[in-house]
Formats: sequence, C-alpha cells, structure tokens
Amino acid sequence: MAFVNPVANAVTPDPAVEQMLQPYREALAPIMNTVIGYSDKRILRADSCGRTDGRLCESLVGNVITDAMRLRYNADFAITNSGGIRAELTCPGTAPAPDFCSTFAPPPYQITRGRSYTVLPFGNFAMTLDVTGAELEQLLEFGVSQMPSAVGIFQQVSGLCFTYDVSLAAGRRVTSVVWQNANGSCSADPVDLSAGVTYTIVENDFMLAGGEGHPVWIDRAASDGATLEQVLAEYMMGFTAEHPISPTIQGRIVCTSSGATSCPVPVP
Repeated sequence: MAFVNPVANAVTPDPAVEQMLQPYREALAPIMNTVIGYSDKRILRADSCGRTDGRLCESLVGNVITDAMRLRYNADFAITNSGGIRAELTCPGTAPAPDFCSTFAPPPYQITRGRSYTVLPFGNFAMTLDVTGAELEQLLEFGVSQMPSAVGIFQQVSGLCFTYDVSLAAGRRVTSVVWQNANGSCSADPVDLSAGVTYTIVENDFMLAGGEGHPVWIDRAASDGATLEQVLAEYMMGFTAEHPISPTIQGRIVCTSSGATSCPVPVP
C-alpha cells in the first residue's frame, strides 16, 4: 500500500490540544498582530510561473527575503532555498482574515509580525561566509539541478541575476551570471565565477549544514544570532503606509532550453 503524506488541511484539530494552546495564542496576539510594514501589492508565496509553493521560478516573496538578507549584512549576494518559504507575506485585507491579519481596505497591504513568522517558521539563522566564484557557481548549479521538477532546493537570489539551460546536464546548466544594478534590475556586468575571486554571501544554516544536499560550508560561516524571520521583519519595518515596499519580478532567474526539456512558463 502506498504511503500518502498528510497535508495540514486534511488533519482534524484535537479539541483538547486547541484548548491547551488557546492561552498561548491570546498571549502572543499583541505581538503577532502588530503591523510591521506595508506593500503596494500582495506578496504571495506563489512564484512568477504560478507555482503555489514557489519552487519553479523567481518570486516576489523570495526577492524580498533575499534583499533583506543581503542588505542587512552588506553582502555581495544572498541565496535562500524556496522550500523554507511557506506562506504569503501580506495580509489580503479580506474577511475572514487569515492568521495574524485584520480586515482593511488595500492598498497598501499590511504585513504583520505573525505573517513574517508564518512565511519563515523554522527558526533558521542567517549566516555569512566568503566563497570563491567557482563555489558560487557550484551553489547556483545545485539549485537548478533538478529542474524542471518543483523541489525545495530551487533558490531565490539577490545581488545577481542568472540564466540556466534546463536541457543541459545537471552541474553544467548555469550559462550566465551578472550583477544586479542598485535598483534591482539586471546589469550586463558578468560575475566572475573563477576560483581566484572571493565574494561574501548570505545563506541560511539549513543550507550551509548540507540540508537537502547543499554544499556543506557551515564550518566557514558566521552568525550574529539573527534568524531569517528577524532579518525579514526588521527590513519590513522600513516600509510605511506612505512609502510601502514595491517588489517586482526582475529577471533574477531565467530559464532557457536548447533541447527537448521545456522551461517553466511565467504567467502574465
């Protein structure tokens, strides 16, 4: 008999457990319901190809998270696995409101601390390290090694834009890596992927410890003790209702195909 993984909405909550947790929910509500930032659009978990779990293409929420990581540590690049991104960041404003959201009339869309925790629930730490250009290429290659299958190792990035050919053999798919401009758009300036140059990058500790097969570099990495959720929350505090964040899909991750394997297709 085949084993079927249960999903959350298929599980009936235990009333006794629900009752036990209720005092904790009430105690945390003032924190979780606090509005920490605003966006001029909804920041969904879904990516630009319409994949609801964000594991095929560049996503708004992935761009926001990795920008927060890169800017906090003044790093060259930030990379995080899409499997660690678990929910929509914004409150939709509709009734009934989802967890840690109230009803309101958007735009702008509210972002609460509870939504930040819901997006990044695992308590992973942000960590910085120096890598060579060749190691950076190795990391990017790993992220697209199972494409076009939708898997958690697919990465979201900041500071660079890269193109990969989904028809080439895994480990040889990345065909172009360029720097991002200050406004987030992709430049024409290539990133040197040789072993003789060094970059500072930000990842999370799950990736650095070899989670899902990522290169194990955690012994070279440093942490200031901040979780990814904390990094995201503090970044969002800089965006007010008058000056909300305005994320866009910028071409940070572009799929091409020179063979029979088709790329995921972005949706309008």
